[in-house]
Amino acid sequence: MAEKVIDIGKIYFIKDNENTKMCSDIRIGNRKHTTWFSLKNEQAKYFCERSDAFIMAFLLIAMRKGYDIVCHNVISKKLHYQLNHYVIPILSDEMEIYKKITVHADTIEEFETENAIGTALSGGVDSLYTVMTHGKDCEYPVTHLTLFNMGSLRKEDPKKKGEIFPFACEKVKEFAKEQNLQTIFVDTNLEQDFEYFSTAITFRNIACALAIQKLLGKYYISSSRKVSEFELDSNCCESYDLLVVPLASTESLTFYLAGQEKTRIEKIEAISEWNVSYKWLHPCIYGSLGEKNCGHCSKCYRDLATLWYLGKLDNYREVFDIDEYKEKLNINLAYTLANCRGKLNKNVSELLDSMENLPQEVRQYAKYFKMLMKRNLELKEKIQNINK
Repeated sequence: MAEKVIDIGKIYFIKDNENTKMCSDIRIGNRKHTTWFSLKNEQAKYFCERSDAFIMAFLLIAMRKGYDIVCHNVISKKLHYQLNHYVIPILSDEMEIYKKITVHADTIEEFETENAIGTALSGGVDSLYTVMTHGKDCEYPVTHLTLFNMGSLRKEDPKKKGEIFPFACEKVKEFAKEQNLQTIFVDTNLEQDFEYFSTAITFRNIACALAIQKLLGKYYISSSRKVSEFELDSNCCESYDLLVVPLASTESLTFYLAGQEKTRIEKIEAISEWNVSYKWLHPCIYGSLGEKNCGHCSKCYRDLATLWYLGKLDNYREVFDIDEYKEKLNINLAYTLANCRGKLNKNVSELLDSMENLPQEVRQYAKYFKMLMKRNLELKEKIQNINK
């Protein structure tokens, strides 16, 4: 075996009393790593015994290292063609960090699927917007809600004395029951694939969906950006979802990028008219779906400020401590105006900044927060220079 190759071994299964794992031994140069996707035993019939899922999970690692991928199981012919002729050449041409490689595998076209239509439910704005807009009146209405544990749900919640993933699954089941939908949950160890979460999240999402192609015929990935915000940023793969998502489709599973037609503010405005969101909106970085949002993380600040602007704060008392937010409203708005200015947050800060009737106190507080941020950065740089 050549050293500069990622070798995706034959797929095999490990079953215990509750779960079945679809596994492949992955060799990256001289290192061996076993990657797995896990389903409850009663749903293991939906596993797809192709290497599609494993290829997508390791594609960026291979491109970063400049290693070809060799598969010992067949892969979908359409996916093989699209990766080698479009995804890999474009990413390697446009982003210096990625090198042009080739996926080597035997291919196959025929495949049977139950043609279910899925999307993930995180409770965030993008997720809820996708579920809301793909209901019974849609040409392809969602039939299944998913939750993919790609690492972020592996951490333990001290209040529950266990991992977040099982608790989150129960909450998705509760939502699904209310909306008359079915569920399927995929556990993985993809957090061990050596890529940062932000650089690989879309590829991991796609991998999990490809792992259950015997169930899914269509799958919606919720876009975090409007189409006009497309860019080839190697630090955040979601910035180029518009390129990758449709090109990950196979003969049996079509991927759609949902919500790319609206900004986050427009999505919040839309879901604020949907009373289901009053109970289930969960943008919070901390905690789990079904719990109250913290109200103090960057995502909470951003969405609370938007709901305030729309006059919809009181509708969300079940999921936010609205009284606490209102008690220090000007400070909270100022903090949002000063801090929520990244690429995904700029619309909110710009919205506040453009308001003619924004209290002057808010602008003054915002200047103060910016000054503190600048001083903190300067102090951090001085400490770093001292430690060199």
